[in-house]
Amino acid sequence: MSKFTFGNFEVEFDPTDVAFVEKYEVLAEEYNRRITAISKDDKASEVMQQMCNVFYDVFNKLFGKETGAKMFGQTNSVALCVKAFKQLIDMMNDYTKTLEFLPNVTEKPTAAKAKKK
Repeated sequence: MSKFTFGNFEVEFDPTDVAFVEKYEVLAEEYNRRITAISKDDKASEVMQQMCNVFYDVFNKLFGKETGAKMFGQTNSVALCVKAFKQLIDMMNDYTKTLEFLPNVTEKPTAAKAKKK
């Protein structure tokens, strides 16, 4: 289990749990799609608000309703959102290190040869 803490939010989760990783992967794709779709031609405040909305949505969908509000309080800071997201990404990337220590599951087990009498 890992503990993710940011602002007034704290949760324990297993970054090697398949269901959690699948949810994270879907949300990472959604994040990429939505963040690149934000028009940079709008006023800076509008762009930043849209970016914060994406981060809030990702955290709310991953960890539950109101997670974003608990993490960031009353502020809509893109810098804080990025910091929290980077922290989550770093935690999720750490799970790949765990996989390096697992046996190679692609190798076929060898059957023990029976002794001839």
